[in-house]
Amino acid sequence: TMQTATPPPVPSRPVILENNLPGVRLTSETGFTSEIYNHGAHVGSWRDGNGDAILFLSKHAQFTPPKAIRGGIPICFTQFS
Repeated sequence: TMQTATPPPVPSRPVILENNLPGVRLTSETGFTSEIYNHGAHVGSWRDGNGDAILFLSKHAQFTPPKAIRGGIPICFTQFS
């Protein structure tokens, strides 16, 4: 039988992000980081091991719920009944 390696868990920690919105910061073994807002499960930042931005938010982003955050990647978990 073939066994597949399970990748190690990515360390995460709850943080307060832009405009005092709660979220989580993930850090990989290679130093890549991402920030995900609880509001809309929105990926707002992804940086490489040197800290250079790969994904970022618009300068016009508004962080006032219930408005959506502009830019980044909104994560959607669709549920069909």
